[in-house]
Amino acid sequence: ENEVRPYQQGVIYLKQANAGPSAARNTGIRRSRGTYIAFLDCDDAWYPDYLAEQLAALRADPGLDLVYCDALLIGDTRSAGKTAMEINPSRGTVTLENLLKRDCNVITSGTVVRRQSLLNAGLFDENLRCCEDYDMWVRIADRGARMAYQCKVLALHRIHPKAVTANKSYFIRSQIAVFTKIGRTLPLITRHQAIVQKEIARCMANLQLHRSRVELMAGKYSESAKAMRLANNYFQSSRLRRVEWIIRIAPGALRLLYIHVFNRNYRPEVS
Repeated sequence: ENEVRPYQQGVIYLKQANAGPSAARNTGIRRSRGTYIAFLDCDDAWYPDYLAEQLAALRADPGLDLVYCDALLIGDTRSAGKTAMEINPSRGTVTLENLLKRDCNVITSGTVVRRQSLLNAGLFDENLRCCEDYDMWVRIADRGARMAYQCKVLALHRIHPKAVTANKSYFIRSQIAVFTKIGRTLPLITRHQAIVQKEIARCMANLQLHRSRVELMAGKYSESAKAMRLANNYFQSSRLRRVEWIIRIAPGALRLLYIHVFNRNYRPEVS
């Protein structure tokens, strides 16, 4: 609040109890009066020309409802110095189908969107505490919004490794919940429903893959091998079959290798 006080003549500062990102964004959207909404999470940042560049892209194509950019990754992470699109690129035109296939990496702090598109979609789902932004982009695309990726790095996006890895199973379960909601609530054509079901199956396999790692680190080698086998029922990977074999014959060595190479400061996941 002290940081905002010198600028109170030019901004509207809203304060409310913490009810998650969806509730905070919805409060801001409802109180806003402009044509466009720009999102910025508290630990991210925009380049000085961010808004000018984003608005120029929207005005160059009046039919666009949303534009998003690339972001430079910062923080205590091996990905620092790379861009979000180097790690997880956006591929092809931004359509409902490509969003469902997760071919489009929409960075929320790099997004400017028409306010009316958000209102038409019913705002952010306040029941979701994770993946709520992806749920929104899918819903506005389903309602016909036109979206585009601007191939410019215009923002900084902070990665918190501990937040990402502390409970990865929670994040994957949140993905499953969002895809299940999408499949249940949107009037998708058969092809799009098939994509949703495939993504749910992939998330379930990723959950088993993560469980295998957690069980390995906990010394529960039989459970680790079982989870690896379940994951590979989806992936059908010869590499994962070899990993399952190693878990069964030399699990302790694999566990030590994992700690040494991938996670020197391993801590058990909090469930």
